[in-house]
Amino acid sequence: MPVPGTSRTSRPLEIVQIDHKKADIFAVDEETGKPIGRPWLILAMDVFSRMVTGFYLTMDAPSRLSTSLCLLHSVYGKTAWLKAREINEPWAVAGLPDRVHVDNSADFRSRAFKRGCENAGIAIDWRPPGTPRFGGQIERLIGTQMGRLHLLPGTTFSNAQDLAEYDSKKHAALTLRELERYIALDIVGSYHQSIHSFLSRPPLAVCRDREGEIPLWLPQDRLQFWVSFLPEQERTLRPTGIHLFGLHYCSAALSADVGRTKRRLLVKYDPRDMSRVFARRPSRRWVLYPRANQALKRPEALLEHPRGARMPSVAIYGDSGMGKTMGRFRDQHLPSLDSRTGIVNTPVLAMEMVSLPGERRFYGELLSLLGAPQAPRADIALMEQASLRIMKAIGVQVLVIDEVHNILAGTYREQRIVLNMLRFLSNRLQISLVCFGVNDAREAIGGDVQLARRFEQLTLNRWAANEDFETLVASILRNTPLQQPSVLTPESLRRIL
Repeated sequence: MPVPGTSRTSRPLEIVQIDHKKADIFAVDEETGKPIGRPWLILAMDVFSRMVTGFYLTMDAPSRLSTSLCLLHSVYGKTAWLKAREINEPWAVAGLPDRVHVDNSADFRSRAFKRGCENAGIAIDWRPPGTPRFGGQIERLIGTQMGRLHLLPGTTFSNAQDLAEYDSKKHAALTLRELERYIALDIVGSYHQSIHSFLSRPPLAVCRDREGEIPLWLPQDRLQFWVSFLPEQERTLRPTGIHLFGLHYCSAALSADVGRTKRRLLVKYDPRDMSRVFARRPSRRWVLYPRANQALKRPEALLEHPRGARMPSVAIYGDSGMGKTMGRFRDQHLPSLDSRTGIVNTPVLAMEMVSLPGERRFYGELLSLLGAPQAPRADIALMEQASLRIMKAIGVQVLVIDEVHNILAGTYREQRIVLNMLRFLSNRLQISLVCFGVNDAREAIGGDVQLARRFEQLTLNRWAANEDFETLVASILRNTPLQQPSVLTPESLRRIL
C-alpha cells in the first residue's frame, strides 16, 4: 500500500501536484531597501520523480493568474529562464501533465483555471475536503523549501519559539528577484541532486532514467495555452472596438465582424499588463487587441491611480512633432479655481525639459511655471523646497515633461543628477511622470535603471501602408458625407497616399 498522502504513479508527469504557501521571509523593495511583505510561493512537483516542475514567486495572494503562471513555468523548457538569472545548472523537466492534484482554494476552482486545463487536456483532481493527507508530497516539499529560507536574513522561521527576539523586518535584505534566484538555485543545484528519502535516489537521476520513454507533450500553440488561463470578461464588439475597465482596445482583425453578431465576445486580459487584451473570434482563435490611443489613454489612467510610494509613469517616444499629443493631454486637464479655498487646483503640470540639464536650471524653470521665480543664484535646497511646497498645495498628480531627450545634452554626471531629481520628486510628492521625447529619449531615461523600471514605454509610429492604415481610411470614407458613393477603396487610397 502507498504511504498515506502519496499517489500511485508509473511514469513522469502522470501526476503533478500544485500548492502554495506564504514564504517564511520578508522581501525588500528594489529601490528603497525597505520590507514590502512576505511573498507567496506557488510550487509544482512531479509525483513520480519528485522533480520540481516549476514555481512562481509573487507578492500577491494566490489567484487564478499566479497559479496559471506557475503551471506555464512547469510545462515549458526553462533554459532561457535560467540563463536570464545566470543559473548554469540544468532543469530537465517540461511537458504537459496528465493530471494535476490541487486543493480546494478559490484559485484552483476558478473558471479560467478549469477552462485552461480542459483545453490542454489536463485532468484536475481536487483534494477531498477533510483529507489533509492527500497532497502530502507537495506539502513536504514546500516545508523543505521554507526550511532553506530560514537560513536567510529576514526569515520569520516557522514558529514563534524559533523566532524569539529576532526582528525579521529589520534584517530583511533580499529583493523578490533575489529570492526567486535563490529558490531556483536551491532547487536545481541542491534538491534535484540530493538523495530523496522516499526514492532513495536523487530526483534528477530518477527523471533521467525515464528520458526517451515518455513522449514530450507540449501545447501546440504557446500563446493559446497561456491565454486560456487568463481571467476573462464578456464584451460587445462595437464599431469603436472593445471597452474594458475604462480602456479602449481596437484592431483591424475584427473590424469586419462589427454588427454581424449580437453575441458578446469572450475577452481575456493579463492584470499585470493592460496594454493589450485577447478576444476570441467565432473560429475560437484569439485575436490580439493593441490598445488604441495609448498616448492619451495611459496618462489618463495615471490620474486614477492611488498615491503610493512608487508611482507608475509613462514615456512616449516618437519622431519630432509630438507637441500636439502632449498639449491635448494638458488641455483636457486645465487648472481650476477652488472658490472655497482660493487655490488653483492643477492635477496636470506640464513643462519642457531645460535645454542644458541641471538642478538649478530645472527648478528655476519649474518655479517660473508655478509663478514663483527665484533669483539667479538662489540656493538649490530652497528652490527644491519651494517647488515641493507649491506643487503639493495645488494638488499636482502628474508632471508632464516634454523634450526629455534634452537630458542627453549634459555630461554623464549632470544626467544622473537630473534623473535622481525626477525620481526624488516622484517619490516625495507621490506623483506620476509623463515624459515625451524623440526616440533618443529612451537612452536618457535608461540612464537610471530604478527610474526606468517605473516607466511604461509607448511609441508613436508614423502611419505605414498596412492593414491598420486601410482601416483608418475605410472609417474616414464611411463617415464622410458624399453625394455619391466614392469609387475609391482603402487599398487604392493607400497606394495614392
